Amino acid sequence: MELARETLINAQGWNKFNEANNAKVNQEHIDFAHTVNAAFRTADGKKILNAMVERYLLCDIASNADTQIAIGRKQGRADVVKYILSQIELSEKNR
Repeated sequence: MELARETLINAQGWNKFNEANNAKVNQEHIDFAHTVNAAFRTADGKKILNAMVERYLLCDIASNADTQIAIGRKQGRADVVKYILSQIELSEKNR
């Protein structure tokens, strides 16, 4: 699991998740990305991000017993983690 977690956290291309609809990335957005990156670069932030990746990205989104609502909630949680990863990547690309 550790290799998969590191691969996801260091994956390229997450910024496309945030740049949907050809949104232009401006300085305000980059500044926000730097703030997100700073928060998750701390030891506690890394611990939280690792747990979120493991819990919401490295597992199946749906199980046989899930309702459509449950699947939607799980996908929403995964999307939040992807958003955080996209902000970290955007920050790193704009240092």
